Amino acid sequence: AAGYNMVLENQGVEQAEQWRTGMEQEIQRNWTEIDEIVKNYYLEHPEALERNAGANPNGYDADFLPEDQGLPSLNSELVRLHLESDIEKSIEEAFLFDIDGVITDPDEKRITQVELLDSIIRRLELGYPIGFNTGRAINWVSERVINPLRQRILERKKSLKMLSNIFLSGEYGGTWMEFDKKGNGYVYMNQNISIPLQFQEEIRRMIANKYLYAMFYDEDKKTMVSAEMNPGFNLEEFKEVQKEFYEDVKALIAANGLTNQIRVDNTTIATDIEDATAGKRLGTKKFLEWLRKKRIKPELFRVFGDSAADEEMAEELDINGRNAEYWFVGKELGKKERRFRVLTPQKNFSQLTCQALRELDPVA
Repeated sequence: AAGYNMVLENQGVEQAEQWRTGMEQEIQRNWTEIDEIVKNYYLEHPEALERNAGANPNGYDADFLPEDQGLPSLNSELVRLHLESDIEKSIEEAFLFDIDGVITDPDEKRITQVELLDSIIRRLELGYPIGFNTGRAINWVSERVINPLRQRILERKKSLKMLSNIFLSGEYGGTWMEFDKKGNGYVYMNQNISIPLQFQEEIRRMIANKYLYAMFYDEDKKTMVSAEMNPGFNLEEFKEVQKEFYEDVKALIAANGLTNQIRVDNTTIATDIEDATAGKRLGTKKFLEWLRKKRIKPELFRVFGDSAADEEMAEELDINGRNAEYWFVGKELGKKERRFRVLTPQKNFSQLTCQALRELDPVA
């Protein structure tokens, strides 16, 4: 209206009407372009349309956030138009955790120490970003970690808003989960790194025919394959079974001509088979992308892990010029040159994580 009135006052009715017609046409072109972007986004990411239940599949829907429809967020547009600063917010520290053996007990496969939940809550309240980086399926982590954390927050009569400070990378970066200010979680998936279905079926048959006494096929995984230790099976015995299973899987990979496409990793309680580009490094990159999106720059990253693969998280942070220290809570840390500080306390697994967080506790 202000623009129309200005043209009307200076140039007359005819020019004002031409101005209005031109503006209406430009707006229509913009909406057409936006609708096309959203439509293509849903075609490429059908899971987003499932998540945005009731959304218009053919164009922009004002009932949903722009970034949930494949469009730039409001904050990024404000930065682009120089209406808001692009300066990252500096924060003292961020935490990046493996899950199995670090957060959950390796035998019971759940969080056994309420103190650990309280330590995480204290850091979330201070605004410290917390990342979980695991090969586990998102559903598994939600059930064993996020839900107990959510329940503990409610028990302590605190706000679920703090969950928005959490980033969860599952399946070695193949899937990930982010939270809004209400504590609602949203799951995303990279379909480009999924293991071929035929190969998945061959691994499933191998486990059923030879290894079912010691492990099971994790049906929750979407982009990778995991053979996990059966509940109650002896951890030391499982390590021996893993060695044989590992060689069988490598032979199957070679027989299928997938040597350059698929990688095999042994963890404390599972053997993971994933795309060669997946891994703790990819999960760490996703964590850094999330931090950049939130414009948060931690001065120090504290990384917690119990395996050689977990050390890749600290390595990736170092490669990206981030200040990182690695808290190793496993049993044996290999000797090699490292560019970052490594701490190796006496206790092992989640007990050590709890103890370490107690020592680092920002609250006296």
